[in-house]
Amino acid sequence: MITLLEDSLLVWLKLLLPGMSWVWVLPRRLLTSEHPLKQRLCAGAGAVIVGILLTALTTLTLGELGLFTPRIGWTVWLILVFSGFGTGLMIYGRPVFRLYIQTLPLCAVALVGIGVIMACPNRGEWLAGGWDPGVYMNESAALERTGTFYPPDTFFYELFTPKEQKAVTPRTFSRGTERFNGVLTHPEKKSFLFEFFRLTPSLFAAINRAGGLGAMTRSNTIIGMMVLFCFAAFAWKNFGFPHAIFSTFLVAAQPIFLYHTHFPTAEMLHLFLIIALLYVLINQPPTPRTTILAFLLLSAAVLNRFSFLPFAGILLFCLAIAEIADNDRGAILVRRLALIIACVSSAALNTVIAPASLDGWAGSTLNVMLSTAGAAFLGALLVDCLACSKTIRSRMQRLPSYAMNILGISFLLLVLVSWLFREHIGKIDDLDNLIRLIPFCGWLPMLCAGLGMLAVLFLRPRLTPQLLAVIMFFFLVCWLLILKKYIVDLYPWATRRYLPYLIPFIALSAGYVPARLWQIRKYPQAGKTLALIVFLFLLAVPAKTSWQAWNATHYDGLGETLALVADQIGPHDIVIADHSLWGTPLALILGKNVLDGRGLWEDKTEKRMASMLPALNRLSKQGKRIRFLTSTKKGMSIYPMVQDQARLDWTGPEATFRGAVQHPRAKGFHQWKQDVIFRLFTWQPDQNSLNSPVAQDTFGPVNGVTLPHPAS
Repeated sequence: MITLLEDSLLVWLKLLLPGMSWVWVLPRRLLTSEHPLKQRLCAGAGAVIVGILLTALTTLTLGELGLFTPRIGWTVWLILVFSGFGTGLMIYGRPVFRLYIQTLPLCAVALVGIGVIMACPNRGEWLAGGWDPGVYMNESAALERTGTFYPPDTFFYELFTPKEQKAVTPRTFSRGTERFNGVLTHPEKKSFLFEFFRLTPSLFAAINRAGGLGAMTRSNTIIGMMVLFCFAAFAWKNFGFPHAIFSTFLVAAQPIFLYHTHFPTAEMLHLFLIIALLYVLINQPPTPRTTILAFLLLSAAVLNRFSFLPFAGILLFCLAIAEIADNDRGAILVRRLALIIACVSSAALNTVIAPASLDGWAGSTLNVMLSTAGAAFLGALLVDCLACSKTIRSRMQRLPSYAMNILGISFLLLVLVSWLFREHIGKIDDLDNLIRLIPFCGWLPMLCAGLGMLAVLFLRPRLTPQLLAVIMFFFLVCWLLILKKYIVDLYPWATRRYLPYLIPFIALSAGYVPARLWQIRKYPQAGKTLALIVFLFLLAVPAKTSWQAWNATHYDGLGETLALVADQIGPHDIVIADHSLWGTPLALILGKNVLDGRGLWEDKTEKRMASMLPALNRLSKQGKRIRFLTSTKKGMSIYPMVQDQARLDWTGPEATFRGAVQHPRAKGFHQWKQDVIFRLFTWQPDQNSLNSPVAQDTFGPVNGVTLPHPAS
């Protein structure tokens, strides 16, 4: 219990104390309100935004430099905290303490929330390798353990020839050779090379540093809580209290959102960054502080997901249209240029620090993304330049209204065509996305979102042009995602692409309906009653799916099981794992010398095993202990040529793991079950294998050094 409290407090300090110390950098207009509760919420949300942004960016920088050690990491954290408090006190004096005090209520709620999240059992431990979620976890844990994004893999290069290395590497692509599925080799640095972009693993690693592996596996749940805080502040600040309450609860109850609280990929942090960007940017004057903070948030969003680049361009274009009537054209143009520079510079930085991620994309996809982003950036600048002329600006002031009319008519036509041809749409490539998506969102929230969208487009509530631009942005991006896949049809995994855009769109649009009913003045009691009925129906219809999504966790208990396996492995043992599911975390999280043995037993020609036998003989003769880790009841019988020389020396307890079924026709969060029993075998060569032609003919130089024959 004491350890749990300590871990929760350390995670809270790591994430939020830097934000509290630097919260004064936020624009005063963003933090002030006549309503005391609203002011505390906005101040606390500002601290959350600044804290997570600083933590993620500093960890990424230290990780790229190979300096994310415990000593340096905590030293940088202390510098951030003390410099923030000190600078704020120097600039504002004692009144700054009033602002710090205003951040405390929400930060206290965050501390309690982190404690509850840490105490919740069975929240998912997707540490198994081989697929995106597990690779994110392993990359983060390796960064925390080694202090670098390039964890050393020296034994692999020093003990094995290139031919032997090829026998235990799953696949080779243009971007490199895989050491494990999703983890590449880096021959120049003799290290691992990760495929994914850096920001999400950086934040996960920071949480791991503070609260341990249990906290890291709950990272997306913690980030999801922060999303709700910031979304509530954004909605209350811009749409009013009723809309904020309804829409925030709709976000929290969405099955896709709940599933991704324990599905460790980058989309939850991406959702947080988008909401934070809108909170800082929308309805705020283009002051230097607003511009700098928006620059950092937009840079972080592109660093986190390169695919956000074209959508960032669409957002800037929508905002350019919305801001046509603003008179301070110089400041607006400077802010727009700064945000475009943020996008371009972050995209360029990704090509340097995460080239393997970009190399994995098809050339046509990358070209479409870059051309879309470029066209949107140019369009935004063109609108801004034209609006600099008073004459042109006066003629263009109706442009936002025309854009909303076009969007509204297009939306109605889309709904009409979809209904008339509903039997055929599901059979057309890519146009089946909406049909696949409805079971994971609920038909009533999506229907209500459509009604809310129509109300916003045609009734024109008293929303600022920038807020209308935000709704337009979410709608356009959701439309594009539904029209084109760019993702494999595996559900619910494929719902990740909709999380940062569709969920806030549904919440804001569907939340408008009960919020509008709540504010009916002619019959206030009837309006509020009807609003509550609609709201409860919006929660009740997808409630069963939401509950399944919350409980569809993956690999609960895997961390403890793998730690038990690692205790049986010596520091100089060479372990051949039968699958990258277990080999990846043993190598990256627990630092063991592990090879991926899947290719050795899947190769029915036995050529891979024949290539590896000389290395096994050689290393055994040098005193290395060769271990085979198996996870099935078949044990060593899956491997050719080595069963007779392997001796069972440890058997672990049988473990049962669960996870959500991923299938093209999945319509819910159904779970699979897998029974695993880990065994360790020690392999020693017999005299016949040492004298075999295979063993004699394949010995040679390893990295330029000729090794002696084991029999000599």
